[in-house]
Amino acid sequence: MNPTLRPLLALLFCLSAVWAVETNLEPGVLYEVVNIRGKPVPSAEDLRTPTILIDAKDGNVSGCSGINRFGGSCVRSGTTVQFGQLFSSMMAASEPAMQVEQDFLAIISVPLQATMHNGAIVLTGTAGAITLKPAPVDSQK
Repeated sequence: MNPTLRPLLALLFCLSAVWAVETNLEPGVLYEVVNIRGKPVPSAEDLRTPTILIDAKDGNVSGCSGINRFGGSCVRSGTTVQFGQLFSSMMAASEPAMQVEQDFLAIISVPLQATMHNGAIVLTGTAGAITLKPAPVDSQK
C-alpha cells in the first residue's frame, strides 16, 4: 500500500467509526420518525409513518415522507448528514397529512447534525429536528 494513503485511510475509518458510535444511525436500517419539531407524529387516516433508510454503500437515501415515497443521495461527514436533491411521488392527501409531509421534507432539505437523546437519534437543522427510532423488524422486510 502507498504509505501516503495510510493516514488518509485511517482518518476515513475513524470518521466512520465516530459516526456510528456517536449516532448509532446504522446504514441499511429502516428508521421511523417519531417526532417532528418536538411533537409526536400525529395520526391521520391517510398518513403513513415517515421513514428514512440510508444505503451507505451507494450513498443513497429512501423512505416515506408521510404520504409519498422519496429517494435521493446522502452524504455523511462526522455527525453531519446531508441529503441531496430528492425525488418523490406526488400523491395528495388530507391537510393534516400534507402538513406532516411538508414539515418532514423541509427539515431534511438542509444539512443535519445527528445526536443521541434518550436512546433515539435526533437530526437537527435550521428548519427544525426529527427524532428517529429503528422501525419494528417486521416493517423492515
